[in-house]
Amino acid sequence: MWDESHEAATALRRRGMLVAEEAYVARLNELMTELYPEFGGSIKVRILREVVPNAMAFPNGDVYISLGLLGRLENEAQIAMVLAHEGAHFVQRHGYQGRNRRLVAGTLANIAGLTFGLAGALGGQIIFLGGAAGHGRDMEREADQIGFARLQKLGYGRADAKRAFEVLRDDAKQSDETKTIYLFASHPMLDERIETVGAAGGANDTSRVPSENFPAMHRKLQLNWLAAEIGAGRQKALVAALEDDARRANMPPEANYYLSEAYRMRANKEDEALAAKWLAKAYELTPTFPPVLRAAGLAAMKEGNAANAATFFKQYLELAPEATDRAFVQSYLNRIEQEGTKQ
Repeated sequence: MWDESHEAATALRRRGMLVAEEAYVARLNELMTELYPEFGGSIKVRILREVVPNAMAFPNGDVYISLGLLGRLENEAQIAMVLAHEGAHFVQRHGYQGRNRRLVAGTLANIAGLTFGLAGALGGQIIFLGGAAGHGRDMEREADQIGFARLQKLGYGRADAKRAFEVLRDDAKQSDETKTIYLFASHPMLDERIETVGAAGGANDTSRVPSENFPAMHRKLQLNWLAAEIGAGRQKALVAALEDDARRANMPPEANYYLSEAYRMRANKEDEALAAKWLAKAYELTPTFPPVLRAAGLAAMKEGNAANAATFFKQYLELAPEATDRAFVQSYLNRIEQEGTKQ
């Protein structure tokens, strides 16, 4: 199983399924080492290029956390709770025990043999496999208890640990996913975790100060996640994650644009108005964010306001000179200019 863990890791790396944010990954590994110092950094954390929230601990100590899980969490303390939980699965050798041994072995072999889709999308394959190798309820409880104890030793409080589970539970309630995955094993299980952590002893508030650069790094990662969600056509999941004001306040201001796009793509009866509302908010807060300018140009064209559309498109091309859709946007500008000449 140790060798198979390495083979699966090699397959993920060679197929471009890991997020290459070196400073961010380094910080996750620093946190894991602080949580489990007796292992001397041998528990390695990596980020999967997958939008569905998930995490897995391989038998050799490799821990994989999806972009979608990290992006949904709000701060370093919440992320530390997930790291502590996954680290506990390795420390307690859950992957080697009983029925889990067969399930994990099958999962690793399948990961090594999978052919992944284009554009860095796993298409839910790893999520399914992670769920198939899911730990039993007693093991999850044990990982929670050990992980939370480790978390508290570093100065993280109950409120942040509880909040991490609340964020995942709220998304789980509105998830399109039908397969059993990671912490979404059941809503009652998440409710139980929230209740257990809330009633635990120790400090409620986090006393530890986050690393100086982490908030900025996390916001950059959240932007990558938001773009990936839109690219994967997961507008319902994105609406669920962004429509709550308190959650959106813990994300980059560009999140308003992605909420607008999610409404536009969802296209329910009231969504056109909501998309326009949040696009206006996005332009107010982030007027130099190229995707906002592109969306504003398209909206102006739809409204028949050619002058505004041309202004937005020109600004977009100036700010995004390497845009992959440059020729497409330029064709709109050319059409606007030709129609203006005819008039």
